[in-house]
Amino acid sequence: MNNTKDKAISNSRIIIYVCKLWILTNFISSLIIQFLDAHNQKGKFNYDYFWGGMLVFFVFGLYSSLPAILVIGLIIKKISKNKYILILSSIFFVFISFRLADFNYIKFPSLIIYPVVYSIVMSVLISFLSLGEIYIGKNLKN
Repeated sequence: MNNTKDKAISNSRIIIYVCKLWILTNFISSLIIQFLDAHNQKGKFNYDYFWGGMLVFFVFGLYSSLPAILVIGLIIKKISKNKYILILSSIFFVFISFRLADFNYIKFPSLIIYPVVYSIVMSVLISFLSLGEIYIGKNLKN
């Protein structure tokens, strides 16, 4: 008797994983960036600026990272489920997404903090979020 199982990840699991990664990365990164930016000129914390900026960064992040997150979903489906490959490709795509959104790192070096924060958060989330594998297949008898 030969029992084999084809190990595969369903499309719905990939979509759920990518959506969790996309939303959590944007929310946590927006929160961190706002904590870094929400000080007025006298060094006091500005709550009005915090919530408005948080919303702007969250919406901007969702919009600008959509192509990158779709590519990461395709990488999971077609190329590799290895978390190290996903982390490296996500860092690359975060920096590309910010550059395409007209963040000029050479002219304004202070802007590098934004893709760095997003990259760190996404890398940590990829490391800790489970993809949840589902076994698909039948028991085969010889």
